[in-house]
Amino acid sequence: MLVSSAQSVVTLRVAEQPGSIPSFIFPLNSCSTFSTTNVQQFQSLQYRPLYFYGAGTSSTLSPLLSLANTPVLSHDLKTVTISMKNWRFANHATITAASALFYLNLYRTNPSSVCGYSEHTGIPDQIASVSASGQLLRMTFTSTVNLPWLQANYLSQIVPLSLTWATNGTTPVPTCATGTYGAPATISACQGVLAYLRTQGATTATFTSPFWQLGVDGPYRLSAFGSDGSATFSANAAYSGSVKPHIGTFREVPMHSYMQELAALRAGSLDLGYIAPIDLPVHTSTSKNTPTLKPFTLTEATANQTNYVVINRTGTNDHAALLNQLYIRQALQQSLNQSALALAGWKGYALPSTSPLPPSTPVGIGTAGVNGLGFSVAKARQLLTAHGWTLSSGVYSCTSPGTGATNCGSGIANQTALSFTLVESSGQHGLPALVNSLIAQWRAIGISVTKVFDTVTNTVARCHSDNTVQFCVTGGGWNYAPQVWPSGEQLFATASTFNFGHYSDAQMSALLNAVESTKVSLSAYASYAQTQIPVVYLPVPLLLQETRATLHSVVGVGPSPLGSFTPEYLK
Repeated sequence: MLVSSAQSVVTLRVAEQPGSIPSFIFPLNSCSTFSTTNVQQFQSLQYRPLYFYGAGTSSTLSPLLSLANTPVLSHDLKTVTISMKNWRFANHATITAASALFYLNLYRTNPSSVCGYSEHTGIPDQIASVSASGQLLRMTFTSTVNLPWLQANYLSQIVPLSLTWATNGTTPVPTCATGTYGAPATISACQGVLAYLRTQGATTATFTSPFWQLGVDGPYRLSAFGSDGSATFSANAAYSGSVKPHIGTFREVPMHSYMQELAALRAGSLDLGYIAPIDLPVHTSTSKNTPTLKPFTLTEATANQTNYVVINRTGTNDHAALLNQLYIRQALQQSLNQSALALAGWKGYALPSTSPLPPSTPVGIGTAGVNGLGFSVAKARQLLTAHGWTLSSGVYSCTSPGTGATNCGSGIANQTALSFTLVESSGQHGLPALVNSLIAQWRAIGISVTKVFDTVTNTVARCHSDNTVQFCVTGGGWNYAPQVWPSGEQLFATASTFNFGHYSDAQMSALLNAVESTKVSLSAYASYAQTQIPVVYLPVPLLLQETRATLHSVVGVGPSPLGSFTPEYLK
């Protein structure tokens, strides 16, 4: 239960993500440490970015929680000026533009080691120069930029750093913090600093040390960190923000599984926790938002997420030739009954998805067609028969090879079967039932898919380099957080490290470039992706949270679409 003193100091017990504990404190993450647990629910409580998105149940910008004022774009659309709010670190040093420059200098030192880096796109590759003077930070870019996109996806990732961290562990290295951006001397100075900070950032024994805690500028400071991954936070008395914490202390509690978490909720040893659909009744108009545990309230939210099957285009074999055919990809998509998939994988706690845009994307940002290609087994089969495929023993085979309008397509030999292999991440909650339904629906139109199992890490890697598998499913898709603008450059840009299936399309690249450089909506991009099927779209699961009924917040009590956690609002 909540424990309160006469001074209204409250200890709140919050579940960590099942199977995931905080492991990295330095807010410049490689992909091995880039997780909701580390970033949104651990680091950002202590170290806030220039622009904070996702207060409470919102996915929008929160000016109150941001360290900087609204950015200003020059008339030529190339220079962004940012004024800091004059907030302070826990050591009472002022957060200046130099603190932001320090972050940018470290990023520029080894950009490919930073998770979220996209070659030739945004920060740092498009920065021509940076100046930092007092409270003013100016960044000039090599080409025009779309400010809403830049702010949501890149400026929101800049975390001003305490200048006391400019050290290689032996001696201070001030040049790394304040040196000229991109200069060889600055990059050289930052190499040792970056290596030291990353080593220390992974050393859990240092997490509560003055080194890290005096650099805090967020509403909470880490006061204890257990060997089991438990994390106790106390209100930061030096916090400069306008939303002061109501709860003085809270503890993040490690959970090994959703089953353990459910037991902890039932036992009353948690005040806020997550719940799996398997532990709820089937989602209907009468059962949703029904509290299943007293005295808790069940709330749901739509994640800022897209979900999909990765299509692997590695290699030059018959399978790659098959998946290069648009009509085959469209048949794969059109044959899927998303309602049945949502029921199989999440007991109905999921929303249909037909494009890379999250189902909750505001209309002002962009929209695609409501139903995409639609669900029709007959139309999916017609796509195949119209291109020279004949059903044999329940599986389609090419009987009209060639490149004409009614032929199978380039590189597809006579009697090639529509037979594929799918790798499924093992141990993922609800994923086996989802994949079984997916394979059954494809089989119903004459496409044979055999599944194999692997770890999550290997599943992703195999669709990036293994031509023996054609589809990869992890169940999680892609969460647009902390880069919140669902513009797709990380998923579908040819050079992106997150383009795991090696998708490359000139028109897609042009649409992505337009979003990055001009203030256009995402509608044209989303509509194109909806029909081109760079991935096979799956339903997006809802986020489900059990919250003790006595907790309240002016920004909403419930799961964050971005995975953020803003306990300063809770009371």
